[in-house]
Order: sequence, then structure tokens, then C-alpha cells
Amino acid sequence: MCFGRKHSADNDGENFAPRPVGNPNYQSGGYDTKPIYHYPQHQVPLQPTTAHYAPPAGPPPSWVPNPIQPVGYSGTGHSWIGPPAGPPPEEKPKEPWEIIPDSSLLPPPPNIFSAYDRSPANNASEDEYEAGKAWCLAYPLLPPLRDIDPYMSAALKVYDLNLLQPPIPGWPGVLERIDRGVWQVKCRNIRDSTLIAYPPLYTTTLHAPLTPSNPRPTHTIYYEVALTKPPTSLDTVIALGFAALPYPSFRLPGWHRGSLAIHSDDGHRYINDAWGGKEFTSPFFTMSSRPGERCGIGMTFSRPQGKGTQIEVDVFFTKDGKKVGGWDVNEESDAKTDLGVEGLQGHHDLYCAVGVCGGVEFQIVMEPGKWLFTPGDFIAEKGSEEV
Repeated sequence: MCFGRKHSADNDGENFAPRPVGNPNYQSGGYDTKPIYHYPQHQVPLQPTTAHYAPPAGPPPSWVPNPIQPVGYSGTGHSWIGPPAGPPPEEKPKEPWEIIPDSSLLPPPPNIFSAYDRSPANNASEDEYEAGKAWCLAYPLLPPLRDIDPYMSAALKVYDLNLLQPPIPGWPGVLERIDRGVWQVKCRNIRDSTLIAYPPLYTTTLHAPLTPSNPRPTHTIYYEVALTKPPTSLDTVIALGFAALPYPSFRLPGWHRGSLAIHSDDGHRYINDAWGGKEFTSPFFTMSSRPGERCGIGMTFSRPQGKGTQIEVDVFFTKDGKKVGGWDVNEESDAKTDLGVEGLQGHHDLYCAVGVCGGVEFQIVMEPGKWLFTPGDFIAEKGSEEV
């Protein structure tokens, strides 16, 4: 900054800004003088002092001895900002639409976005899919059995079911009954096939929870498959499932209406799904599996809760005697990709349905006494006890 005029000789008589003069009493940082400025008397700035910033004595001008207190102040406390005296008022009951349910008690939402367009393991051809679709259109689901003959009743009582060979000309597999309720299956280079066990494990006449003659509120069907010789190729599949009849024997269970299954090659669950299924578990019964590895599948039918009329149906899956997962058949689904669960809601008879493709050997165990896993509400049949 420049003090004074540039040409002072031409400005005689004018008031110039004063020059700074030394202050002999100031010493700091190596300097022995500090510039000070001389201002005209009317321009002398106020010097900061402690007294200049001190608050005035006494209360502020707006203070009054008895200020207006807010509504609810009892007048007994020393401050009106404290809580009012006495217990808090009773809470007004909430309307039904104001109650927020505890979502932690609800089951997890269905994973409707886990569907695959194709299996990451093995896939049938489109021509085979079209053939299965046309077959199902030509042969609709049968109504439930109304008359239970003595043979069927006796077989269900002791779980002595008969495993039916697929009606495919020249089918190269071997089925052997090795004990009551236990069948040995040997396959060599078999194309997609479904093995059905008769009679049905679930009949609406005997087992439906809504049947007046059935005193039990739930009924569970279950079986296990034990690996005896691991697969010989990556394209081998064992599918554990259930199906309502009739079902195309040249297709795997879970691919068409009235059926569900869990496939070993990808671990996906299939419910009337001829595409890639939905994620469920890890692959099982693979080429690296050990002989004796065992998996099981079951369904539990329960009476509806409250005033509902829909039978509750839950599917569960086990590995080596331990439950590893499950799902609700009536869960929410994607209307654009899921084709429905007709035949699986407890209003049709359901049969044990085991699918196979490729080369593998295994046992189907339907006898409860030989299971590694026992469903919690399952009642084994002994003597003349009812199914």
C-alpha cells in the first residue's frame, strides 16, 4: 500500500495520510520497532479490551420474574422444560391399520428371481420338451382314487411298494427288489426316464388333512435314495421327486405339470419347470461321490390355519440323514415364468417318482425303518396302526 500522493509537490495544503513512526517499546521476532498509525481524532479505532467484551450486569432486558409457562407445566418444578408431574398418560389403542407386524417372525421371501433359462449342467433338447408337453396335453391328470382295494391298503401299511419299469421299448435298466420297501436300480447309458412306485404314498382318500375320516392334522410322505455305485459320466442325473399320474415316463420328474423334483447334476429344484429350475442346494450323487451317500425328499400336508381352505404343503430335502432345506409349494411365484403347482396341493394322489439319466447304480428306500432321517411328525406303521 502507498501512503501519501505520488506527486506531493503539486499538492501543497492538502491533508496527506500520516506516515508510520517507530515504537521503541515493541520488540518481537527480531524486529525492534512496530509501525503504528496516527489517525485523526474522529477516526481513532476502538482498542479491544477485556472490559469492552464483558456482559452487562443484571438480567437481560426481556427477563420477567414469572414468564408464561407452556401448556402442561405443573408449576412445582424449577424448570418448565422438565417432564410433567405424575405418570404418563395412557397410550391410545392403535387402529388395525396402524399396527406394524414384526417382520423378523415372517418366513424369508421366495427367491423368485433365481430361475434359470437353462441348467448349468445338462439339458434336454427342445424336441423332447415339445414331446413331453404334447403328451401331457393328451393325457390330463387323473382324479384321486376313491376305492382303496385291500392290496393297496396292505402295501401302504408296510411300505411294500412296487417299482414300475418305464414303458419304454428296450429300456436298458435293471430293477431288483432286494427287501421290503427297498429296490436296487442299475442303469447303463439310459436316456431320460422316470420310475414310479405304486401304490401312491399320498392318497386324498386316506391322507388329506381335510378328510373327515383322517384324525391327524398332518401327513408326511418321504423316501431316500442311497448311492451304490457313483456315476460314470458328467451327464448322469438322479432326480428325487413326486408326481401325480399320468406322467410321461420319457421325461424327468419336475419338468411337467403335477410333478416336482430336485436334480443331482445341478442341485436345482424343479416344479413344473422344463427350463433350468431354481437354485436350491449343491450338486449331489456326482462322479466324486462315495458309495453309501444318501439323500431324501419328503412332503408334509397340513390342515390350513384359521379359516383358510388351502392345504399347507411343505417340501424338504435331506443329505445323509440331515435336513438341508425346503420350500412351501404354495409360495408366491412369478406369474410370467412359473407354470403353476396343479396336482401338488394335496388334492391329487402323489407317487414316488425317481428320474434317471446316464450310468449309475442306487437303491430306493421306502421302508421307514431303514431311513437315516425320520420326519418329526412321522408315525411308522406297526401291526394294525393306521397310515
